[in-house]
Amino acid sequence: MEDDPQMGETNTKTMLIKSFIEALGWNFVPSEIKLEYKIQMGTQNKKVDYALMLNKAPSVFVEAKGLDTTLSKRHRSQIESYMHNEEGVKWGLLTNGKKYQFYMYSGSPSSLLLGEIPLEQLSQDPKTKIVRTLSKKSVEAGESEQIAEKIRDRKNAISTLKDNKDVIAEDVAGVLTDRIGDSLLNTVETEAKEFVDSLVEEMKEDVSDNKLKSDGDDEEKIKYSEDISMIKNGNIVKVVKKGSQADEMAEAVNYLIEEESLLELIPIPYVPGNKKSIVNNEPKHPNGDKMRMSKKLSENYYVDTHMNKSTKEKHIKELAKMCGLKVKFGW
Repeated sequence: MEDDPQMGETNTKTMLIKSFIEALGWNFVPSEIKLEYKIQMGTQNKKVDYALMLNKAPSVFVEAKGLDTTLSKRHRSQIESYMHNEEGVKWGLLTNGKKYQFYMYSGSPSSLLLGEIPLEQLSQDPKTKIVRTLSKKSVEAGESEQIAEKIRDRKNAISTLKDNKDVIAEDVAGVLTDRIGDSLLNTVETEAKEFVDSLVEEMKEDVSDNKLKSDGDDEEKIKYSEDISMIKNGNIVKVVKKGSQADEMAEAVNYLIEEESLLELIPIPYVPGNKKSIVNNEPKHPNGDKMRMSKKLSENYYVDTHMNKSTKEKHIKELAKMCGLKVKFGW
């Protein structure tokens, strides 16, 4: 690449982008990859370089620029407008081959920039959390939204800390001076502000370095399940093996409904906590909010799957126990 610093858009696509898309698990066949995908924007037709397809609909847009092109706000606005004008496209990638920018569209004209990763970092660790938001498996299983939500929460926390640094530092100083007296008040206030600054910088590094972990899961990678075994009176009565944790949770709950009369044992909506429906006859929570991730079950019921692995296990175990079953997880 150094021998040809002016490598244009076509060569960038051929030499870098295609390989990267394939590394994410997408196959370069017409059913999965559409080149120069047309988008209606007002009275004009625009074309995005790549549309990554699921169930015959675009799920990810990829816009590639030449290696000698500096990614700008104009380029970001371009891919955001594509995502905004094509219903159902939540994920986007903007790249010039040297830098890779990952986007999530949430319904407004501007999208969330999940992160920007340089090529050298990408080659060192091609399976970081931000990158995996665009993998075929993650998009298909709904895991991408969980990753993106954690990134968004971390960015919001950083913004809150920065905007309220003085107030937070005063609160921290107040707690300390209540314990040790006012003699070190000035020192404590200064140290508290430095602590907030240090915390912000550490959190920013976590986002940029892709160090975010799933709640209750110390591993850096998304885990796809092996199986769930339902056990009754010492015998395995059902083995669930669907490929993703969300699908397996749905299949497990569905089995309990169809074969173990679960609906006779729980109220609907089933709300084991204070707010979220785990099982309901519509994909909503008691306050009317839609389930962020849900799977349809038998008899027009729905199960909420927007939770981490350990929480899924907890709820599956509780529901199975009501039916007199034990559960063993292989994920």
